[in-house]
Amino acid sequence: MDFKFELERRNKINNQDNIIGTEIKNRRLSMSLTLAALAEDTCSTSYLCKIEKSKIVANNRCLEEICKRVGMDKTEYNDLINLKNALKLVCDYYFFRNNAGIEKLKKSINDFNNYRSHIINYVIALYENNSLQASRYSKLILSLVKEITDLDLLVFLTFYSIDLMQQNQYSEASDNIKAVLDRPSGIATLEILQMECLFECAYRSDAYSTYIYYEKLRDLYFQNSLFEQSQKLFYKMAIYTLIREKTEDFNHFFEKVNNQSLKYNLTFYKAIGTGEVNKVKKMNPDRMNYVAKMMYYFYFDRNSFKQEYAKGLEETKYYREKAIISYLNASIKGKRVEYLFNEGLKKALDAYDGAILDYYLNELASLLQNQGSYLGFFEFYREVSKVKKVINQI
Repeated sequence: MDFKFELERRNKINNQDNIIGTEIKNRRLSMSLTLAALAEDTCSTSYLCKIEKSKIVANNRCLEEICKRVGMDKTEYNDLINLKNALKLVCDYYFFRNNAGIEKLKKSINDFNNYRSHIINYVIALYENNSLQASRYSKLILSLVKEITDLDLLVFLTFYSIDLMQQNQYSEASDNIKAVLDRPSGIATLEILQMECLFECAYRSDAYSTYIYYEKLRDLYFQNSLFEQSQKLFYKMAIYTLIREKTEDFNHFFEKVNNQSLKYNLTFYKAIGTGEVNKVKKMNPDRMNYVAKMMYYFYFDRNSFKQEYAKGLEETKYYREKAIISYLNASIKGKRVEYLFNEGLKKALDAYDGAILDYYLNELASLLQNQGSYLGFFEFYREVSKVKKVINQI
């Protein structure tokens, strides 16, 4: 669907909320009632038609009688009115990952069957990663686009774009978000989600606009005092620049990351080489964090490294991680290069891990070069090619 055309058709945000009329119509049709049958002894057929289309504001007595006839009591009526507030709440709960709020919202909209409840259920399905439910609701809402108000359309279009982005349809997702950026919704989290979607589309597709959307998203985070989100953004940009070997940019983002565990991880990624970042991202974080911390100390705080090493390696029970830390400690103590060369290759082979192997190779090569052992350096790389062949065959 051409959402840009649909939005251009609407010259301004439509404050006319037709949710009551839509609910009355849906219930009337489900009860197989005609307009005349429902309007009998209460109002004219044309008056009821206008109520359903929200072309007039019905008087309270008439509206109360019509709601009663379609089985809508005062509690349900009030809940229906509050659905507009629920629209804002679902945006907030999605953004802040509020599980309790989402569960409460699910129960409160359970009895409704209108476009607004469909949109809220669609967002909840995306939140819960229920692709089947999300697909069902998105198709249903797309068939009702011309009936829904502008605010509902802005919310739906934002989350529909997020849905497309998660399916790697970056171009369509970006186009949809760009079409709504200049339309105020009054929901702060919705506007942040829109910019996050644009940034993610550019980031994942390696578009030139990644830096542009990074700056806009960063500013939004700062304006709303979202420190944790800004830290994750700096972290993502550090990974982005590391993979692309933009050393100056990486150092810039690295310095902005104040979260220590994220900083440990970045140090770890940098230490093993940019070519292996994607492999390392798939490693178990629980196994990686202690090594990343020790790597951080090794490069930036040798005293802390020695203190941690002196306590023993009880924090990690895995052989590979112990081997890395023991190797780092050996290099500090200045053991013979030949010993490090042989032990490093042996441990790398035992680990059967390309990322760790590359770490050993790079570190050992650096040691050999620093000691001016050019012959050893070339012999070393001759052995490296053999080792890599063995690893690739496993």
